[in-house]
Amino acid sequence: MDRSVVSFEQAEGVEPLPTQLQLKQLTQELRALLWAVIVNSTERSATEAMTGYMGTTLVFSAQSAWGRILRDKHVLRDHLPIDEFDSDFHFQMESLKKIFWEGDYVLVFGTLQWILRHASCPPNLARGVDFCLQRARAAYRVIDGRTVAPIASEHERDALLQALTTSHEAGLEGARAHLRNAAGAASEGSYADSVRESISSVESVVRVMAPNKSLANALAELQKTSHVHPAMKSAFEKLYGYASDEQGIRHSLLLDGDSKVDEGDALFMLGACASFVTYLISKGRAAGALKSDA
Repeated sequence: MDRSVVSFEQAEGVEPLPTQLQLKQLTQELRALLWAVIVNSTERSATEAMTGYMGTTLVFSAQSAWGRILRDKHVLRDHLPIDEFDSDFHFQMESLKKIFWEGDYVLVFGTLQWILRHASCPPNLARGVDFCLQRARAAYRVIDGRTVAPIASEHERDALLQALTTSHEAGLEGARAHLRNAAGAASEGSYADSVRESISSVESVVRVMAPNKSLANALAELQKTSHVHPAMKSAFEKLYGYASDEQGIRHSLLLDGDSKVDEGDALFMLGACASFVTYLISKGRAAGALKSDA
């Protein structure tokens, strides 16, 4: 982990980031899932070839999908002489395994994207890779069947880290705990819980600044005392309304119901609420409603 872009607590593993915000990271689970997809796909292209009297071995024929992919990779990506290409199945699999199990995220995703964009790429490979990314809740997805792209931005990650640090400095451990819970829930795929915890982080700050008031009344009070911009107040009220009304977030699920909250909703709310927590703390300090340190 690059310690220059995370807090001390995050680097030490005390503060969790949702795995969807852990850009430039490859978990052991994701490596295992991706490798399983590659193995299943390549095995379909392997054929037996004679090696001598009554002997056979597995190879990638020049006519098979993976035979063409690996042959082109040898020349066009690895920049090696064509006459040195080895079609032996086990040799090629060991070479690919080293990439997927030992390579950094650039090498792994770069290789995957190159394969996905190859004219001979098996039709179901992109779907399999994207399933792995979703299953491992990685910060990347396959876009348009040929491009590996991040689903979360550096800005969203930095907003969360800033809010965790700022809330701790202000002594608002309740807000900080809600943000940590929201991050953990997003990593576990509990998206409705994540949204609920994100909203609760803002409520926690607001109610410290304006005790014994409903959220709507507290925001109205803060608009006067802390100079919260009306547009910011309105924006959060709308976000809060979503979290209050969407089935399964604020209210218990009906017996035959199902929450419609997805990963994108959870990550957006986490980033938005983290930014709003930092904003409110700044306004509260300026108005004297919060201590400047803790």
